[in-house]
Amino acid sequence: WEGHFLEYPEGAFWLREINKAQTDGRICKIPVVEAHPCMTFWDIGASDGCAVWVVQLIGLEYRCINFYEAWNEPYSHTVKWLKSLDMVYDSHYLPHDAAHKRQGQTDNKSPQQMLKELMPSDNWRVVPRIPELNWGLQQTSDFFPYLWFDEERCAKGLEHLKGYRRKWDKQAGKWSNVPDKSGGHSETADALRQMAQAHTNGDLGRGKKKHRGALKRNLRGIV
Repeated sequence: WEGHFLEYPEGAFWLREINKAQTDGRICKIPVVEAHPCMTFWDIGASDGCAVWVVQLIGLEYRCINFYEAWNEPYSHTVKWLKSLDMVYDSHYLPHDAAHKRQGQTDNKSPQQMLKELMPSDNWRVVPRIPELNWGLQQTSDFFPYLWFDEERCAKGLEHLKGYRRKWDKQAGKWSNVPDKSGGHSETADALRQMAQAHTNGDLGRGKKKHRGALKRNLRGIV
């Protein structure tokens, strides 16, 4: 009952991890390095919620410099927001089901295809599915010491992470390992989980060589 415990609902997944980040000073005002490339990590629904973390990797620090969420908005809404930041983007990481085709206006396209059409020069990648969700949750817990959060621009995202909790198992009389998706926090948590899974798999940064020319052109446009 000490520290920031009362900010969290009972059964919160990452109570200790976020409190440790606060104690370590990793939730603070983070400077944005405008000429340094960003990565984005997404969770997208078929027609409901979308959450995006904008991250700069500086050394071993994954600096979450911005956060976005929207409900029942088209992908163009998110893309407009990303472009409004006027940042250089290296890669965008989508959840595994982003490669699945969904009903479009004239034909069936996957979210990855739709986003690629909106930002054709960017690198859109899909984080592979893991066999067990609990693995991804544990990977995210293990990944937290690398994470830094801007306290203002990521305030809403942090509130969602604090609110992400387990379901109560009435029969067993204890908190289960199954996430409670009823509070509207799971999109934000799942977007963060994509980052942890990509980091654990060593997928971050692959494909840079292919897009190095485009990245250099973007950087020249900023200088």
